[in-house]
Amino acid sequence: MRSDVCLSLRPTIWRKSRRFTRLGLSAACLCATLLAYPTVAAADNRDVQIRSIDFNASTLELHNFGVTDIDLSGWRFCSHDLDQQRVYSSSSGFNGVLIEAGTSITIYFNNDAPPGADNINRSQLVGFAQPLDQDAYGIQLYFPGTSGFVSFNDSSLIADHVQWNVLGDPTGTSEARTAQAVATGLWTGTGKFVSTNNDSARIDLTDASNGRLHGPTDYAVTNPDYRDVQIRSIDFDAGTLELFNFGPNHINLSGWRFCSHDFDEQRQYTNPTGLDGVVIESNSSFTIHFNNDAPIGMDNINRLQVGAFALPLDPDAYGIQLYFPALGGNVSFLNSDLIADHLQWNINGQGAGLAETRTTLAVAAGLWTIVGDFIATSAASTRIDLDDPLNGRLHGPTDYSVTDPQGDLCGDANCDGVVNINDIDSWVIAALEGEAAWQSATGGSCDFSNNDVNEDSVVDGLDMQLFVEAVITGACPLP
Repeated sequence: MRSDVCLSLRPTIWRKSRRFTRLGLSAACLCATLLAYPTVAAADNRDVQIRSIDFNASTLELHNFGVTDIDLSGWRFCSHDLDQQRVYSSSSGFNGVLIEAGTSITIYFNNDAPPGADNINRSQLVGFAQPLDQDAYGIQLYFPGTSGFVSFNDSSLIADHVQWNVLGDPTGTSEARTAQAVATGLWTGTGKFVSTNNDSARIDLTDASNGRLHGPTDYAVTNPDYRDVQIRSIDFDAGTLELFNFGPNHINLSGWRFCSHDFDEQRQYTNPTGLDGVVIESNSSFTIHFNNDAPIGMDNINRLQVGAFALPLDPDAYGIQLYFPALGGNVSFLNSDLIADHLQWNINGQGAGLAETRTTLAVAAGLWTIVGDFIATSAASTRIDLDDPLNGRLHGPTDYSVTDPQGDLCGDANCDGVVNINDIDSWVIAALEGEAAWQSATGGSCDFSNNDVNEDSVVDGLDMQLFVEAVITGACPLP
């Protein structure tokens, strides 16, 4: 209590001083005692604000920035998206919910709320514009008036407002109540949206002052790193290409495209809409089936649906890039900044043809070591796997392993999966100059023991006769 309030109380206290005296109190003592008690601040309903929207988890967090607990009984949401407006949550959905000072409550739109008083399922609140996604959405939080009920036409009852949209996309009916939020000093202006992407992970309020008037600059949008999506494996036997999302955020592949090349084909582009609607979740895979035999499931898709690739998908002379769209929604294949990943392979570095048509761009983007670096395969290789445990961006042949079940084929000195006259030069190097020289000459993608055709653990002139027979017959004879 202020000292002037104590002074105003003196006549009353004086008249009753005899009673206080009996208690051993004086008027001055009483004032001092009252001053010792802290003033209790009145609750400000606008201390409750929407602090975050998590699109991956489908949650909305309310936070009480004030110093007083607030009872949310009777509070309601009004939400809108591209084609839904004035969708009201239940008048009793928040009954009995207390949001304590400095704490949050979270609403789970997928109705998967964990146990706890601070977690609420959307089904308890009932109505919201659906789905809760990155595009064209506006939402207001209302508190009851003196009547105990919410009047949605009364802008003074709005506690908070926020709206967002993917840049350049239509806004539809998402601003059905924005003018009211602007009129009451909660939003900067109509037409002003927090700018999201198709796969933004979340929106967070960043205003450290606990202000009331907000706009797009008061929010941070978490966008995933598109280069978290990488080509993790190529399976030549199964005819599949696996994409893996190494990052913490789900990524929407709508508008993404491949550009592929082989020995005699270049710039084979997949369709602009081939991956539309495909979301690759954090730490999960998505597989394209080149033989159009994809099993049922959201994580598998046929090549025919994606569009054109250089064919066949085989171990020889191939280069491929994965592109993501720019903010305008389109892919520019000459823009190296839009390449998410690149890799290339051929049989022992021989015969690139047109396979390196876009490699220069990948090198410029910091995604591939140098032009001319190929993952060394053989004619019999069955798959290529990315082995980088650090989820790096710059890759080269040493970051991949090649599975070659015929890599120890007796007599296959050049590691191409077959035994013929092409093996002679490599076998001679192995026999005369040793393993190191052979490794340097061939790339060493198969086992040096291929040259030891008599199986005496030494590669020398004693292997020659059996090696010649192997070249003639296409396989090693029994020693």
